[in-house]
Amino acid sequence: MKALAAVLLLSGCASMSEVPKAEYAWQALLLVDAGQTIQIAQHRECYYEDNPVTHRVIGRHPDVLPVVAWMLGMSALHYAITMSLEERDVPPWVRSGWQMLTIGKSAETVAHNYDIGLSPTGANCP
Repeated sequence: MKALAAVLLLSGCASMSEVPKAEYAWQALLLVDAGQTIQIAQHRECYYEDNPVTHRVIGRHPDVLPVVAWMLGMSALHYAITMSLEERDVPPWVRSGWQMLTIGKSAETVAHNYDIGLSPTGANCP
């Protein structure tokens, strides 16, 4: 988490106190998903990208570089939306809803990937 905070601070976009804790949770889930997706790239014979949006962008059997670029883009986009909601002082239910929906979907994705044998550090591929 400290590395994520350092990246956000170095970007000049926020101080530690401004970033909602839920954003750290989503970014952590994205990091796990990124590791799992890199395993897909490294084990093409066993796995493929199944998310309809993601596979249109990086392909069903992506290389590692497009995976990293996609995940960095998703990280920046999610952070920008979260901070925009914070800065515009939108109602708390909207901010909470945004985080609950995105954290929930990301957790579901990570759990599904784990169920089929993907972890951020390896894959159960024969």
